[in-house]
Amino acid sequence: MKQKRDRTNVRNPVTAAPPKSETLSRFISKYSLPLILLVMLGALALRASDLRADPPPDLSWSTGPYTDEALNTYSARNMVLYGHWRMDDFFPLVVYPLVNYLMVLVFKLLGMGFVQVKLLSLLAGVASVLVIYLLVKEDAGHLAGLLAGLALATSFPLTMYSRLGLVETVQILFLLLTGLCYVRGLKRPWQMGLAGLLGASTILLVKVSAAFIAPALTTAIAWEFFAARKDRAAVRVMLHGIGWGFAGIGVALGIWLVIVFLPHRADYFQYVLRHSLESPAGHPQGPVAYLLNTFTVGLKSRLIPRLSWVALLGFLTLPVLASGRKPALRYLGLWFALALLMLGYMNYRPDRYELVLLPALIAGFAVALARIIETGALIPRLKPTLPKAGLYALWLWILATQLTYYTNGFWGTLRPRNESGLLVAALVISAAAGFLSYAVGRVARNGLSIRLPAARAAIALVLLLLTMRLDLAQYFRWFGSRTHIMVESGADLDRSLPDDAVLTGNWASALLIGSRKRAVPMTDWANADDPVGRFGATHLVSAENGFDFKLFSRLYPDMMPQARVFRRYEIRGIPLLIYELPKRGE
Repeated sequence: MKQKRDRTNVRNPVTAAPPKSETLSRFISKYSLPLILLVMLGALALRASDLRADPPPDLSWSTGPYTDEALNTYSARNMVLYGHWRMDDFFPLVVYPLVNYLMVLVFKLLGMGFVQVKLLSLLAGVASVLVIYLLVKEDAGHLAGLLAGLALATSFPLTMYSRLGLVETVQILFLLLTGLCYVRGLKRPWQMGLAGLLGASTILLVKVSAAFIAPALTTAIAWEFFAARKDRAAVRVMLHGIGWGFAGIGVALGIWLVIVFLPHRADYFQYVLRHSLESPAGHPQGPVAYLLNTFTVGLKSRLIPRLSWVALLGFLTLPVLASGRKPALRYLGLWFALALLMLGYMNYRPDRYELVLLPALIAGFAVALARIIETGALIPRLKPTLPKAGLYALWLWILATQLTYYTNGFWGTLRPRNESGLLVAALVISAAAGFLSYAVGRVARNGLSIRLPAARAAIALVLLLLTMRLDLAQYFRWFGSRTHIMVESGADLDRSLPDDAVLTGNWASALLIGSRKRAVPMTDWANADDPVGRFGATHLVSAENGFDFKLFSRLYPDMMPQARVFRRYEIRGIPLLIYELPKRGE
């Protein structure tokens, strides 16, 4: 009888129910398209709800969320209103050409206004949900891709910045597309041409601060080439792809030369110097200052508290995932590491600059969560060595430095006398953590996993719910108390100013973003040389006793005592005064 039962089992192997994790994987794979579309609809709902509302007052330490969407698209406004890209010293076309060209199309089709200026960034944010799903899916499967899309769709910082007409969301979309085409280009060489085109376009046509992607992509390709060096067929495919990649770079370079560099090269060099090499806050002086500046990325902007679960799990797992034989995860790991090193170079680092780190952390978080669900892996199977542990300890040095700030020196235990002492103390802690990880790896050579599917699902569900609760709680807290001060102030100012008014000041283009009246933005280096004589400025907007007012008082000492305040607004707690300037000679 026993032999008969055995034969029956051999004949009917399909009668046994598949493991629950396998059933889930099949379900996700089968319905991945409608699921990711559903996630994208959720992302669209979060980003498009009441676009007239002001951003959260604590979104950034800077006023960029209020002023910079108008400044970034200022050239497009000039082209639509006056038929010229450049009307004064402020000329963002040379550093944001693609965004300004596309915004001309938006403005001509839909008109100018507070809502229209946000549409390009909004669509880029929703599209990024799809692209990160496709990119992560290439290496880690449908479930990991869906989780990455879901985490990006609900991420509070990315959601709120997607609601603003800034360049960073478009930059992230292009970087994700570059990675997707690169990974697929390893097998289909012509797609490597798209990777070259998109990568070069990100730097030249979207935002030059994406330059870190050039060494990241070069390192990723060299890594793949070295790994496949003994496979002649694979090497031939890669060489073919590299040729396509250079062709794509050449196309992007040609477009940039024609529309930016050749007609506006002097302005281009001026903008690059002003925005990159001559940061208004300077740059770190010496290696200690640079390391500390790099390790505290996200601290001032409060990015880590805003998405602590994604940041922690993504940061801990990303180097392990990137070191494996997975080109997409390796690309994302190099993206994160080199972007971090680049950001450490800047003392002036508004919150939106640091958004570029988040997609890589989200991908690491999603892959770790998917592996818990599918295999129960809490600790992956590793081959621990002391060199690997040492490298991981250096990685943890960043985390240890961050924690010293968040915990006030580990609740008063660490009291370094200077910055060097802080870095050394954090290095000792990270070295101890690295050695501990080596010891755990030696004990659990085959990794540590949970066999019970219900326990796997419970752990993953708790982590996912904690993450989404943190994001959505911040979102709905803002949504429930949202204001519309910028829109209302701009509309009131547009009605109040005469038709021939020329408003100048740093907030000018932001307040008149939906108006056809002349707005001349003014900074410490642009349009600050006799704006009344050069542009016929009739009105000035300035924070109370702010930079703009002090500049005008210095330039026109006889005029400003006679200037009349005829409108006053308060935005983000900043009193903005609108001065009516007397005519010269009165």
